[in-house]
Amino acid sequence: GPGNRSGPSSKLRPGAALGLAPESRLELRVCLLEAGRRATRSLRVRLLADRALEHVELLGEPAPAEVTDCRLERMCRRPSRFDLAGLTLVTLGTTAGLSIWQWGERADLVAGALRLDSFGLAAVLIALLAAAVVVVLSIREPAAEQAGHGAFYSLLLGSVLGMTLLAEAQNLVSFFVGLELLSIPLYILCASAVRESGLKYLVIGSLGSATVLYGFALLYGGAGSTDYSRIAEALGPGGQADDTLILIGTAMAATGLAFKVSLAPFHQWTPDVYQGAPTPVTAFMAVATKAAAFIALARLFEVALGPLVDDWQPALAALAVASIVVGNLGALGQDSLKR
Repeated sequence: GPGNRSGPSSKLRPGAALGLAPESRLELRVCLLEAGRRATRSLRVRLLADRALEHVELLGEPAPAEVTDCRLERMCRRPSRFDLAGLTLVTLGTTAGLSIWQWGERADLVAGALRLDSFGLAAVLIALLAAAVVVVLSIREPAAEQAGHGAFYSLLLGSVLGMTLLAEAQNLVSFFVGLELLSIPLYILCASAVRESGLKYLVIGSLGSATVLYGFALLYGGAGSTDYSRIAEALGPGGQADDTLILIGTAMAATGLAFKVSLAPFHQWTPDVYQGAPTPVTAFMAVATKAAAFIALARLFEVALGPLVDDWQPALAALAVASIVVGNLGALGQDSLKR
């Protein structure tokens, strides 16, 4: 306080208690000031800098070796965007190698909830390749820099995991878990550049997820099981193929998935979301998301709902034709590649 002022000669300078030469004290002070400046961005640096200042200025004890050697910042520096991108690429490459190693295998996993086969592994490899391209593109992406490259790549890997579960799901529960694990990170990634884009995707995606879940509930109520093979048995000859719950559930599940894969006329949200999302995220959604969703859609309708092929095949054919026609004609008037 004002009543307890000390004279200039009584004030300890960094390194004075150690008997260091003026040049060494100046070098030590520069190191401490630099560590203090970096401390605002790293808690670990802040703690080490405070400990160093306490030792040097207050207690007069020898400073830690990491301070006297000016290695404080080097020890505690945060990983650069190139480090994080390299680590993510190594993770994706390792996963791709294991997927190729498992190529040709056929096995049921997690009590039959997942199916390991070449059909699902193809979607996994497409997702991994698309994610690797996104990692390279996002190294200098402003949205990734603003959100933090670590968080950006973590969300990307979470979405890839959701695509893996979705493509290999052979149970309604695992299907929905994979669908949400795919979608939730993408909501955040889309909002990393423009908040409106992420909000619109969140609203439409939630509507599609709710529709799919309602349809799955009706399918479970009519078939009595969530497993694809048991649903197919329940819908076989003499089964529940003509049950109203089954037909409505199939229609609602197809409608919700049409929202997810942007089939016409459920595609109105896609141009605005793609325009507002960062370019690497748009590329990822346009390739990997669609591949995983289409493979999951094919597995669901071919395995579980195969006995109802005469009911859903014309509807899906009409959606396919409408998507091809509307997509190509609508693209003629666009001046944005992302839209």
